[in-house]
Amino acid sequence: MLVQEGKVAQAESAQRTTKADLEAAQIELDKAHLLHGQARIVAPFDGVVTRRQSLPGEYIPSPDRGERQPLLRVERIDLLRVVVQVPERDVPSTEVGAPAQMTFDVLPGVRFTGRVSRVGFVADPGTHTMRVEIDLSNPKMALRPGMSGTATLFLKKGSPRALRLPLSSLVAVGEVGFAVYIVRDGKARRTPVEVGFRDGKEAEILSGLDPKDRVVTNPRELKGDVVPVQVKE
Repeated sequence: MLVQEGKVAQAESAQRTTKADLEAAQIELDKAHLLHGQARIVAPFDGVVTRRQSLPGEYIPSPDRGERQPLLRVERIDLLRVVVQVPERDVPSTEVGAPAQMTFDVLPGVRFTGRVSRVGFVADPGTHTMRVEIDLSNPKMALRPGMSGTATLFLKKGSPRALRLPLSSLVAVGEVGFAVYIVRDGKARRTPVEVGFRDGKEAEILSGLDPKDRVVTNPRELKGDVVPVQVKE
């Protein structure tokens, strides 16, 4: 009996050892699968490799052994993010969802349409502009990242009761300001105004002008803050 019990104990011990070896081998196999999976780089979206930092066969050091460098740069090109700088005077009229059109010199006669997807919150004090982003569909892959073009945003219209003047009435002041010449007592006085919505013909005047003011509609030849003029009825 004692001999049989000893053999059973030995068999159970050998079974436990075999099971432990099997578990250790499974762990090593799982590690090998993990390392093999890390050797294959998969992007979370479809795109095009636009920059490669390493060549096939080169040694890639572990990220914890030095400065981290991306292996590849992948860019999505079926939907592009277009960045435009909107003058701060037009920021109040710029809304997410506003239609936009873009043209590019490299693609004459082709017009792309999109919508404003994001509007910045802080204006650039150097340029007095606000960052605005447009999502632009690029199904035929005609556009390439880095290209420059011209964007037209269709901003919201102002109040129907707002004062409006022909665009020819406006005089640029500095980089972002405007003024008009108001005629009083035989003299045209240059007066700063705040401009809102503008289309191809008229501009909305938010402040600086009274409905009774007489405005010079074509002040190209007027120079200076106060200019004598003759009013013809």
